[in-house]
Amino acid sequence: MQERLSGKIRFVLADQEDAKAIKKLLKTESASPWQGKRELKICLYQLDTGIEQQGSDRFNEDELNQNPQFQQLRMQAQFRRGDQYYTEEDFSRLSSWIQRKGALLMERLFHTLSRKPISPDSDIARLFRSNSKTRLTMP
Repeated sequence: MQERLSGKIRFVLADQEDAKAIKKLLKTESASPWQGKRELKICLYQLDTGIEQQGSDRFNEDELNQNPQFQQLRMQAQFRRGDQYYTEEDFSRLSSWIQRKGALLMERLFHTLSRKPISPDSDIARLFRSNSKTRLTMP
């Protein structure tokens, strides 16, 4: 989603059933004459493939993918999904994010959210190891 006035981008994570319903609504809405008149632009975005369905107010996918706010949110959604390998650009964003939040906290969050063991040679393992000096203790 993107707010028309502020340009702020938001992600909403959806399961497969919700994604089907959203896709159907957007497909129906895409034929409506409301382009430019809504407060939000909405699309269904798949992390692996990009925009799957849009409404009548369409995103330019290239511009969306170049938006720093979108790039940060996409990387955070990949982290939430349990991805362990990242592009060079996303690796840099992820590293900054982990440093700001604290490696121990983020490692625990990763385990809680993904419920996957961390592969020792993965990008995420390398980040947690390299940021071990910034580890914060949890209360």
